[in-house]
Formats: sequence, structure tokens, C-alpha cells
Amino acid sequence: MVRRLVKRSEKAAPELARALRDGLAEAAQAVEPGRFADEVAIHEFRKAMKRHRALLRLTAPLRGPSAKAERRAAGSIARRLTGARDLTAALDGVADLVRKRMLRPDLALPLRTAIESEREHAHTAQLDADVRAEILDFGEAAQREAAQLEEADFPMSALIDGLARGYRTMVEAAPDDWSTAPAEALHALRKAVVIHRYQM
Repeated sequence: MVRRLVKRSEKAAPELARALRDGLAEAAQAVEPGRFADEVAIHEFRKAMKRHRALLRLTAPLRGPSAKAERRAAGSIARRLTGARDLTAALDGVADLVRKRMLRPDLALPLRTAIESEREHAHTAQLDADVRAEILDFGEAAQREAAQLEEADFPMSALIDGLARGYRTMVEAAPDDWSTAPAEALHALRKAVVIHRYQM
């Protein structure tokens, strides 16, 4: 397929605003009551927020501190839902170990019971009506910000520069020696990779 070459002087704001709005719509759909099981809804919402936060970084030249504040708000909501997702992943991991015969079923049973109990009591990780309302309020405010961005003077060159910054951050985060890299360094690299991936 032949693609038209994009000029650096062309406006990038309409496409960036559209991408932000699409991601927010996905996040809102993910948490609609009855649409998905809570575990799936949380996963889809958190994925949409990662994309949204990555794209918000590209708006920093235009929005400045307000883009950072919105990123933090999105991250705060997503973190509230981390517990249930992580505990579900732990249960899946235990089941996988049993299936591969790396863990005996009788030893897995008390582990699964403990994890399931913890998940039931992870009140901060529940996708309840209050959290859904908070998500919708955040989404409506973010949609308004995205709509205002659409007419902004934001040329393609600024978008390209933002993508290049994300790429450089990712490359510079790679450790010189993977065998001795501390967990914090690998976490920083993973974060940079996720951001660049969603921006692309």
C-alpha cells in the first residue's frame, strides 16, 4: 500500500485529539456494567489508560502542567484497580504451574485459597459504582480537554519531536549489562518501552 508522505508543517493536533478521544471512549466502554467480567474490565481499562497517558506526554508542549496533572489523575485511578488484576494474575500463574506439573495440586490448594481470600478483601481494587462514577467523571473532563486540543497550533514536526524523545528515553534506559541490572533499572526500561509503544 502506498502511503502519502506527511509534511512536517501539517497539523498534528486533530489526529492527536482523535487518538485521545478514541482511547477515552474505549476506557468508558470497558467499565460499562455487565459488559465484561470485572477482571477483564479492569485489564481493558488499565490498557486504555496506559495509551492515554502515553499520548498525553506528546501534548506537553501545548498543555504543560495540565497534561501532567491529567496523567497523574489517570494513573491514580488505574492504580486503584491494580490489586484485583495482580491477584487474578497470581491465580492464573498457580494454575499454570499445576498444569505444567511444576507444582503439586495439594500444595497449590492452600496457596489458591489464600490468594482468593486476599482478592475478596482487596476493597481498594473493586470496580464498584463509586469507582465507575469516578472513571466517567475523569473521562468527561479529559474529553473536553482533548476537544480543545483539536484546533491547537501543533505541527507534525512537534509530534515527531515528541516521538523521538520517547524513543531516546527508551534507548537510554537500556542497561549496559543486563546480567547485573537492578530491578529499578529494568522497571524504568519497561516503562519507557510501554510509553513509546503506545505513542507509536
